[in-house]
Amino acid sequence: MVIFWRGQGYLVPIITFGCLVLSDWLTGTLFGDPEFYANHGWPKLTAFLVAAALVFGIDRLLDSGVDYDDDIASPTKNYDAFFFLPVRYWPLILGGLGILFFFI
Repeated sequence: MVIFWRGQGYLVPIITFGCLVLSDWLTGTLFGDPEFYANHGWPKLTAFLVAAALVFGIDRLLDSGVDYDDDIASPTKNYDAFFFLPVRYWPLILGGLGILFFFI
């Protein structure tokens, strides 16, 4: 789907959703309260920060395969994006969302 993602950009929502669901499950299991995740902000912040770190790592992994043409000195890497934003910006966005959800 070119409209929503390009290249490996589909990994951003999958990783984020997975981290949020895992955080919900872990906090419910560890604290014995199924509403703990909904009532506290730090599990969401932690999940968003972990997702940001994973997306950052995957972006670095994808950037390691940059090929350079012999004729010109510009990378010919595939453009990975989600909602028209390159994947390299999503760790900052996810971190900001985590801070936002921490205070809401």
